[in-house]
Amino acid sequence: MNEKTAEEVSDRLWKLHGELNDLLWFLKANCDEQEFLRIRKEIASVMGTIDLEILLPIYREYPHLEPSGPGVAANNEQRST
Repeated sequence: MNEKTAEEVSDRLWKLHGELNDLLWFLKANCDEQEFLRIRKEIASVMGTIDLEILLPIYREYPHLEPSGPGVAANNEQRST
């Protein structure tokens, strides 16, 4: 993947992460606990796959594209362990 495409993919996937987090808050307020926990587990699986299979390879190839700031540092620590 070229750098310009990698940057666009990274940006879009970070936005998707935000949307999925917002969705979880919505579901928590509008679903029963069992249904929420089931859906949360599946969303977490999707987010993990995106991180490990798409974003991590991008950031290995283009480390300067990796976002920084609050919340990102915790993800970086988890990747390195």
